[in-house]
Amino acid sequence: MKILILGASNTNRPPVKTWPEYLSEIFKDVHFRNAAYRGITCEHLYDCFMLNKDYEPDLILCDLPPWYRNYIPVADKYQKTYIKRIDSKDNYDIITYSLLKGSVPIGGYLPKHELIYSEWLKKQMIPNRDMSLYDVYRSYSKDRDNFDDLINMSYEMRYSEYYYERAVKDVELLRYAAGDIPIRFIHTIGPIESVDVGDFLCESAYKFLNGKNYSDKWVQMTPAAYDLDEMYEDEWVHLSPIAHKIVAHDLYAPALRNLLNTLKELNQLHVGLFS
Repeated sequence: MKILILGASNTNRPPVKTWPEYLSEIFKDVHFRNAAYRGITCEHLYDCFMLNKDYEPDLILCDLPPWYRNYIPVADKYQKTYIKRIDSKDNYDIITYSLLKGSVPIGGYLPKHELIYSEWLKKQMIPNRDMSLYDVYRSYSKDRDNFDDLINMSYEMRYSEYYYERAVKDVELLRYAAGDIPIRFIHTIGPIESVDVGDFLCESAYKFLNGKNYSDKWVQMTPAAYDLDEMYEDEWVHLSPIAHKIVAHDLYAPALRNLLNTLKELNQLHVGLFS
């Protein structure tokens, strides 16, 4: 059986070992492909699926990016992403994509003391390079003199209903492209309300962790697991390494096991997959 996983940085965030890899260790008889792409929006879910369509998955797990994150064009030319590399180990693949060029992402959370998006970007340094995200994004821009004004204004508009409605359509496009392949959605913070509750794999990781609904064994193994501040790495609610492990074992794995049993009973997967 093959499961394709779509999503953003809470699903694929090298060098962090994320929850999909833990699931591959739990479900040894299932093959997983982590086709998530950090920093994307709902509009790129379709692109990532189509680039991995030849994988021919039997099930799709989709960790929805925040609907209020979007990309804006900053140049006349736009370079779509493509698969640069597929790294495989046992029953687990992980995809590395090319960079998107000609557009830049807008959205997410800023710390309370940071009110200007461009200034915040300047502090986001790229590991092993003497450059910030601001430097990279501005290098794509046709009008570099007005780049700050453009991204700051766009950031102020990130919660516009326009972006929500566009995200809803992007999710429906993914459903249409997937056809008969079952999809279950995951949400770290909160769902897109138009997606039926029954189409989600389980409750949100954020709610699960904040409610401390996980086993006491994690606290015994790692005392930091009792501290909610240790569950997230930043204001973007990126899961910490221990949070990925907890969520995979205590939230996603039981829900996935139940889903696979249900699909087996309903005979929604190809004949012979569950022999």
